[in-house]
Amino acid sequence: MATLLIVDDEYVITEILECIFEDEGYTVVKTVSAVNALKVLDCVRPDLVITDFMMPVMNGVELAIAIRAHPVFHQLPIVLMTGGAADQAQATSGLFTKIVTKPFDVKAMIQTIQSLL
Repeated sequence: MATLLIVDDEYVITEILECIFEDEGYTVVKTVSAVNALKVLDCVRPDLVITDFMMPVMNGVELAIAIRAHPVFHQLPIVLMTGGAADQAQATSGLFTKIVTKPFDVKAMIQTIQSLL
């Protein structure tokens, strides 16, 4: 099954998403920062990234820019989760494969990920 990289500075969110997607049969790698996510990408080749927008040091947009700049990952599907910055995120055309608004519906999130893989 596919490997998902989940990036969110809220530990509870990463735990919830890990449980949801492992129950669906996915391998889940999680981290609490975009900076760490870039380090993970040096070792792990995920099939999809799910990232939060608002994070300290480097936000989800900056993470997506860094991922898109990498020749191996420039086509990697990236799903952005955001609580209130959906308009700002949508202005970054082409960075994200899908934008999901928090709070998200679990079934809809599963369907979104399944459709992208």
